[in-house]
Amino acid sequence: MPKPFTLEPLLRPAVWGGDVLPRRFGQPTTSPIGEAWLIHESLIVRDGAWAGQTLAEVTRAAPEALLGESLRTALVNGEPRFPLLAKLLAPRDWLSVQVHPDNAYARVREGVPYGKCEAWLTLEAEPQAQVAHGLAQPLTPSTLIAAAQDGTLQRMLSYVSLRAGDALINMPGVVHALGPGVLLYEIQQSCDITYRLYDWGRPATAGRALHLEQGAAVTDYVPLDQHLIAPLSLSQRSGVQHHLWAACEHFAAERLRTPVPYPKHTAGRSAHLITVVAGHGELHCDGTALALAPRASVVVPAACASYQIVPTQAMDVLISYVPDLWRDVIEPLRALGYEDARIGQLGGDLRRSDVWRAIHSAQHG
Repeated sequence: MPKPFTLEPLLRPAVWGGDVLPRRFGQPTTSPIGEAWLIHESLIVRDGAWAGQTLAEVTRAAPEALLGESLRTALVNGEPRFPLLAKLLAPRDWLSVQVHPDNAYARVREGVPYGKCEAWLTLEAEPQAQVAHGLAQPLTPSTLIAAAQDGTLQRMLSYVSLRAGDALINMPGVVHALGPGVLLYEIQQSCDITYRLYDWGRPATAGRALHLEQGAAVTDYVPLDQHLIAPLSLSQRSGVQHHLWAACEHFAAERLRTPVPYPKHTAGRSAHLITVVAGHGELHCDGTALALAPRASVVVPAACASYQIVPTQAMDVLISYVPDLWRDVIEPLRALGYEDARIGQLGGDLRRSDVWRAIHSAQHG
């Protein structure tokens, strides 16, 4: 049986980045760093039988063991691809105002396997931290492009203050921009396509071009009714906080804060992506133990089925995976007594939520 393994993180420079991530990872750099990629198919396995290989190579070598049932959604032209990307973001300045395509547009127009849906969990936030999330007023493609060109687009966005613990989801088509002063965990489809609509007056240097026609083609022009997600508790154990904080057809994301051993299950459906926010301990699986420390990221293959988070010091852990929305999200939360509307909002605005769409489709045949 394949064992859980850790990956070597990759720090990525960005014009809007700073020195927070290099300091946290103990990797000095002369460039401003915006992102730390924690789990991605390009990263190198640190330990175990696959040490030295990329996650992409592991995916090709053992697709069923690694991905389980989710393999059916991770085949691209018959080739298995690892479907998710987990990262940390720590901006010193505003990211561009941007929008991402869905699967259909990305495959037809960009020739890549996935579009980009992403969810953010705020780990740390300074008092003035904000995100632009969706349009504040209905626009048309022509008015969007005109506003992007004359610099007025920034005044046409909805701005949301961020505090530690806040979560939101950027569905494809949602115009958004992240501001400075936050440390975020992001889980997303394994796609790095970003259509920039406005870049706060930065010069259009190499790698910072605008993509107005593509962005206008994929934008959702209706303002959102909901921005922040209300996480839902999955545990009634005393002293344990276990919440589902985002869900869509591409990923589900949990946060577990526990001082005691806590069992988890892949059920053979998907690999589990684990990132340690705080605390120390071990991950136990099939008689083996893997050390866990802050900022460590672990892939638990689907074939492991059952594993356990065992703290030696109270742990704060993020767990993401590709869900079966009914079996992994809707039915368990209904069993805990949650109403459908509360479950649906895990996907963000109900008009765009994959979870609410699944519930609504089942109710109306």
